[in-house]
Amino acid sequence: MQTPFLDRRKAPSLVKSVSLSLNEPRKLVLDNGMPVFVFESSIHPALRLDIVFDAGSIWQNKKLVADTTIKMLKEGTASYSAGAIASKTDYYGAFFDLQAARDTAWISLYSLKNHLPKLLPILKSMLTEASFRNRDFKLKNSRQKQAFIINSQKPKQIARMAFNELIFGADTAYGQTAKETDFDLLNNQDLIQFYQQHFHPQNAYIIVSGAVDDNHIRLINSALGGQWRQGIDEKSMLPLSDSFEPGYTAVSRKNALQSAIMVGKPLMSRQDPDYTPFLLLNTLLGGYFGSRLMTNIREDKGYTYGINSQ
Repeated sequence: MQTPFLDRRKAPSLVKSVSLSLNEPRKLVLDNGMPVFVFESSIHPALRLDIVFDAGSIWQNKKLVADTTIKMLKEGTASYSAGAIASKTDYYGAFFDLQAARDTAWISLYSLKNHLPKLLPILKSMLTEASFRNRDFKLKNSRQKQAFIINSQKPKQIARMAFNELIFGADTAYGQTAKETDFDLLNNQDLIQFYQQHFHPQNAYIIVSGAVDDNHIRLINSALGGQWRQGIDEKSMLPLSDSFEPGYTAVSRKNALQSAIMVGKPLMSRQDPDYTPFLLLNTLLGGYFGSRLMTNIREDKGYTYGINSQ
């Protein structure tokens, strides 16, 4: 049977939208009041545990604080050295992923379900008694500075920084961008203060997904449901941009072998009812390697460029 010819010069026909049914999580609360959202799936004997804090860069009072603070949690605690954390997680075939974005910072634990009891004490120690030794901070800060210098030469990173400032405004909550000199202004006390202020149960929630049962929930409550240290309630967010003005900027770099182009505009908030459908639409358009945009560029046109939407 011959495959119908697809004329890419014409936009696809609009069809009536189909209903999308999403699995609702089971909602629980730990003894200390921290919310837990459980997505159960028994396809594989593994699970993922995310602890999410309102501790992204919009809450920092100095650039780089949010990202460096979350990354330092694996550099040693009162009970585990950085080497012990690495060796134990590797022994059990697990790993921790620590990230900070604009709004939130989070720790993700990936593990086989049977090994969760062995890994929760490490996670608890990272959350409640991180060391923040000055020598570890200096080494981490130096490595991150060198990585920043290298990435700052890449057209994609240059475009991203210019794009954020153009869309949101420089030095606003979502438009702030770090400079090389910001690494020299950062000190260990900044991280300790941010850790004490933002990393506590009243500022967090947990998402557990995978092969999760009631026993796992009891283990999580036993490890993380008690009182940590006393969190600091006072916190302030960086200012938001007042308005958006359409514009254009170009950053020229001599002898660059590549170019990067970014086009965008502010859109809806996550509370908007159209957010979830639009998220699905974006995934199909350019949210993964097999998306429509990438297929068009790579397969139809035969180019080796990268393209995405978000």
